Amino acid sequence: MRRQNRKIDRLHTENSSERVLGLNWNSDRDELTFNLNLARLPHDIMNSERPTKRQVLKIVMSLFDLLGLASPVTTKAKQLLQEIWRRGTGWDDEIDQDLATQWNDWKSQLINLKNEKYRAAI
Repeated sequence: MRRQNRKIDRLHTENSSERVLGLNWNSDRDELTFNLNLARLPHDIMNSERPTKRQVLKIVMSLFDLLGLASPVTTKAKQLLQEIWRRGTGWDDEIDQDLATQWNDWKSQLINLKNEKYRAAI
């Protein structure tokens, strides 16, 4: 039994971060952080000043937020997508310039979301 406890302690100290519900949980600090892997998104979309409707949809729908902690950011993106639909933008047409400005603001919020930390509460 004592040998098993040592093994558990060693495992705990080697990796204090685990994936839980699409988030990273740091068990030492008891904090949740978002697991955003922006590197897997195509650079042409993330660096585009005026993406197409298809590109916006691809990014917005790739976000997973089961607990709703990122709702302020995801809701803004969905509102932007809704406005793109209202204007009748074609799938492969670039979005209007005023919406592109909102898109770029939203991208910066998304990037900043990686730095957000939430205390895990029971």
